[in-house]
Amino acid sequence: MKKLVWLIILVLVGYFVYAQFFGPLPKEEKEVKALGSRFGTAQSQYLGALRQMGSLGLDATADADDAIGAMKKAKKELLELKESLTEANAIVRAEKLEAKIIEFFEKNDIK
Repeated sequence: MKKLVWLIILVLVGYFVYAQFFGPLPKEEKEVKALGSRFGTAQSQYLGALRQMGSLGLDATADADDAIGAMKKAKKELLELKESLTEANAIVRAEKLEAKIIEFFEKNDIK
């Protein structure tokens, strides 16, 4: 009987750990995460365009402009989404993403 009680406790603890750390994200957090990955993709495209411009004198300004446009769009959508967020974890994630975007814009003189 004692072993059965310990087994049940172990299963409950395991389920709690799974649900807390490995379970699916709530809808709002998924939306913020999707915007973060879109920003990350645009950021990579922008940095790639800068590298191309620096090597062999290739003209990649259109690529950089497209990436800047995508980053600005992601920032705008994040600000709109942030107003409607209700979950604490999603708000924290959105604020971290916003800080990351602002820092990148300031470092690269993007207005």
